[in-house]
Amino acid sequence: MAEVGFFATAFTGSGMLDIDSQHYEILSLADELHRAMTSGNTQSMMGSFLERLQTCLEHHFDTEEQLMAMHAYVGAGRHTLEHLSARETIRRLRKSFAGGSLPIAFDTMQFLRDWLKPHMLGVDREFIEFVLSNSATVVVRRPRRPPVTPAADADRCAAASDSA
Repeated sequence: MAEVGFFATAFTGSGMLDIDSQHYEILSLADELHRAMTSGNTQSMMGSFLERLQTCLEHHFDTEEQLMAMHAYVGAGRHTLEHLSARETIRRLRKSFAGGSLPIAFDTMQFLRDWLKPHMLGVDREFIEFVLSNSATVVVRRPRRPPVTPAADADRCAAASDSA
C-alpha cells in the first residue's frame, strides 16, 4: 500500500460518505504531488496529474452543486462561485503547463494548500452541516470506498467522470 501523506492524513470526515470519499481522493492527489516534488520527479508527471486533478474536482463540484440544488442550500451562490474560481485556476495551470511553465508544480501545490483545504474546511463544512441538520436522510450516491492509494486515484476519478 502506498504511503499516505500529510494532506490525506489530516483529513477528517464530515458524515456525508460521498463527499468525504471525494475529498479524500483529492487530498491523496495533493500528497502524490508533494511526494513527486520532494523526489524531484514533477515534470514527467504534471500533465497527467493536472488532468486527473481537474477530473476529480469537476466530478466533486458537480456532486456538491447537485446536492445544493436538491437541498435548496441558501449558500449555494457563494459556494458555486468558489468552485468557478477553482475551475478557472485549474484551466490556467493546465494552460501554463502546456506552454512550458517550469514552476507549475509549485503553483499547483500552492493552489491546493491555499484554496482547496480552506474551501473544504470552510464553505464545504458549512454546506455539509446545513444538509445534515436540515435533512432526515442524506442520499449517498455510492457506498463508502476503502482508503484510496495515489495509484488508484486516476482509475476512480476517470470512472466517476465516465458514469456522471
